[in-house]
Amino acid sequence: MDNEKKFQECRDTENGTKERDLQHATSDIGALLHIVKSSLGAGVLAMPFAFKNAGLLIGVIGSIFIGITVTHCTTLLVDSTQKLRKIFNRTNMTYADTVECAFIHGYKGKLKHHAFKARYMVNFFLFFTYYGVLIYYVLIISSTFKQITEEYFKISIDIRIYIAFLTLVLYPTSIIRFLKYLVPFSAVANICLMVALGMIFLQLFKDLPPLNSRPALQMPNQWPLFIATCFTSMEGIGTILPLENEMKNPLHLIHSSRLLYIGMVFSVFVNLFVGFFGYLKYGNDVAGVISLNLPEDWISECVKATVGLTVLLTYGLQMAAPMEVVWGELSKTKKKQNNLHYYILRSILIIGTIIIAILMPSIAGIIGVIGSLGFSMLGIFIPALIDLIYHSDDQSILRQIKNVCLLLFALFCAIVGFYYSVIQLIQDI
Repeated sequence: MDNEKKFQECRDTENGTKERDLQHATSDIGALLHIVKSSLGAGVLAMPFAFKNAGLLIGVIGSIFIGITVTHCTTLLVDSTQKLRKIFNRTNMTYADTVECAFIHGYKGKLKHHAFKARYMVNFFLFFTYYGVLIYYVLIISSTFKQITEEYFKISIDIRIYIAFLTLVLYPTSIIRFLKYLVPFSAVANICLMVALGMIFLQLFKDLPPLNSRPALQMPNQWPLFIATCFTSMEGIGTILPLENEMKNPLHLIHSSRLLYIGMVFSVFVNLFVGFFGYLKYGNDVAGVISLNLPEDWISECVKATVGLTVLLTYGLQMAAPMEVVWGELSKTKKKQNNLHYYILRSILIIGTIIIAILMPSIAGIIGVIGSLGFSMLGIFIPALIDLIYHSDDQSILRQIKNVCLLLFALFCAIVGFYYSVIQLIQDI
C-alpha cells in the first residue's frame, strides 16, 4: 500500500464527515464526572505506598508536579486531536488515529512512512497499560478478601488460591460485551468508592502521629516507584479521547469551561490527601493498598469489602479498552467476525489476567510496571511527541525545548521505573 493510499485512508474513515450524534452526546457535567472517575479510581488507594517511597515533603511536591505534567500532556493530546480532526475532516478520532495523522501531517509529510508504526506503538501501550490495570484489579480483590477471610476464620491460605477462585465471580460479570449493560455496575462502583474513601478518611485522622515522625524525603533510588504509582493513580489519558468524541461541546474540555483542569485539580488534591495522611498514619508499615492497613473491626471490614466490591464491579468496564485494541486489529485482518469469536477472545483475556496475577502476585510491583512503562509513555511521551511533530513548522524554540524535556523525562521514568518495579516483582514472587 503506497503512502497516498494510507493518507487517504486516514482522511476518509467511516462516519468521518458526519455530524456528531447530539441526541446521545455527553453534557459538560457528565464529562466532568467522567474525567474525575477516569483519573480517580482504585489507584488512589496506593498513594500512601507512593509516599512511602518519597517521604512527606517530596511526596507533596512530586504529586503536584506529576499532576501538572499529566494535565498539561493531556491538554496537548486533546488540542492536537481537535486541530488534526479539522485538517483531516474527521468527526471522531481515537488516540491511535491522532498519532497516525500527526505523522502524516507533520514535517511536510516526511514521516508518512512511519505513521502506521506509530499507530501500532500507541495500540501496544494502550493494551499493555490497561491490561496491566486489570491484573492490578485482580490482585486488589484477592488481597482484600484474603485478609477478610483470614481475620474471621483464622486460616492462612496462599493468595494464589484466592486469585484462582476469583475466576468464578469475575468471569460472569466481565464477559458482558455492551457497555450500556455495565452502567448499573459502574454506578454502584462509584458509590462504593466514595463511601470507602469517606470511611478511610475517618480512620486516618484517628491518633495521627506528629509530622516529624516520618521522613521528609527518602533515598532517590526509591523515587521511581513513587513516580510510577502516581502515574497509575492520576492518569486517565486512555479514556479522554473517547469522552471528547462523545461530548456535546468538545471545546469545553480544555477551552471555555476548562473541564479537564477542574477535574484534574480535584483528582490531584484527593490523591495527595490520601497519600500524605495514609503514610503519616501507618509509616513504613503501609500496604500496597491502604484499605489493607485498617484495624480489625466491623467498620474496617465493611470498608475492605466495599473496596473489593468496587474493583470487582469496575473490572468489566476496564476490559473495554484492551478488547477494543485487540478486536479492532483482528477485525482488520479477517473479513468475517462473529459474536462467538468475540466472546472467545474476551474469555482468553479474562483468564489471562488470572494466570498472570497467579504468577506475579505483587501489588506494588504490578502498579510500578504499569505506571513506569505504560502511563509514562501514554501520558507523557506520546502526547509530547505528537505536539512536537504537529507544530514542526511553526514551533517556537521554547516549545521545542519543553517537548524535548518531556520526552526525556518520560523515557527516564519508563526505563528507571521499570527496572526498579521488576526488581520489586522478583522479590515478591
